[in-house]
Amino acid sequence: MTLSSKPPSPAPPRAPQKRAERTRLAILEAALRTIARRGVGAARFRDVALEAGVSLGVVTYHFPKRRDLLTAAFELHLTQTDARGQSFSEEQRDAVRAQLRAGQPTTDAVVALLRALVHDDRDSFIASLELTLELTRDPELAERVQPLLAEHRTIVEQMVAETGSDDAELDAEILSAAFEGLALKWLTHRGDAEFEDRLRRVVTRLLSKFDPLG
Repeated sequence: MTLSSKPPSPAPPRAPQKRAERTRLAILEAALRTIARRGVGAARFRDVALEAGVSLGVVTYHFPKRRDLLTAAFELHLTQTDARGQSFSEEQRDAVRAQLRAGQPTTDAVVALLRALVHDDRDSFIASLELTLELTRDPELAERVQPLLAEHRTIVEQMVAETGSDDAELDAEILSAAFEGLALKWLTHRGDAEFEDRLRRVVTRLLSKFDPLG
């Protein structure tokens, strides 16, 4: 090999590897659906295999222990959540930043985000609540997912920092708690137009009191 030559590019994933990745993802998505509909206790290998349309042996091949399955399911949920948050274009982020600096509430953007959690991503949101509660019962699972949660918090803090916050860590904690709580309430009032109108007023008031620009 001469000094000017480049090392060969890595070979693309082989078809069996791609199939294995698709199967693993299908199992995790089935686990999240099962957890959302029937709780963490129902996320047994046999039930998840049935939901995913694969054999029991395939599930245990990818996830030898139930805790492995729950950890990976939690990771998938957080990854999907962060990807949705980061999918906002620069133009959208600039628009939100301009509204904040002008003292205008970004109610529509927040309500749209909450609606996505409650309606479009309902199963994933409920599964995340179920899994969070499971952390209080399973210390080993809680320890396993701490790095995932820390990475998620960092991403949220980065998004909040882009609005001009002078304390993104604290502001992200406040906003995350407020919006997750509002989404949970909306979840129990789906289809209630009166509640949605009240929720919009709550969000407007919250944003009028909360000034991330300091």
